[in-house]
Amino acid sequence: ECQGQGKIRVESPEEVSEAVEALRNATGWTVVVEDDVLKAETITIETGEVFARASAQLPLAPDDALLCFVAMPPEKIKWAPHYASIAVTTTFADRGDLPHGLPNDVVVAQQLNLPWLLRPVMASTQTFRISITKEGEGE
Repeated sequence: ECQGQGKIRVESPEEVSEAVEALRNATGWTVVVEDDVLKAETITIETGEVFARASAQLPLAPDDALLCFVAMPPEKIKWAPHYASIAVTTTFADRGDLPHGLPNDVVVAQQLNLPWLLRPVMASTQTFRISITKEGEGE
């Protein structure tokens, strides 16, 4: 399962964790897509900002899914033209148990090259947390 959540403005790594946890547990998420593969939801918070999260069941081997969706090396911009820049800003956990040397829990900042049609509705600068757990761990 691959999951992502929207932009959160914070001052410290601890605030990232607290803000993500607050969103994860928030009530009022609206399902905008749900089928056998994808579930996407949005929520509007008090400030009027809209956050999104999604999960997908994909026919990929776990190692391939991790490389495709989780690996965020700066070199990714060479073969993924929709990224202008990518940087891991904080590493919360790196237990050394994932393939390809991937850390278990990181915060990533990215700048996207968005098509003109998406610019009014999607932020080109995004910060998000990627947390990888094995089934039965964590939540």
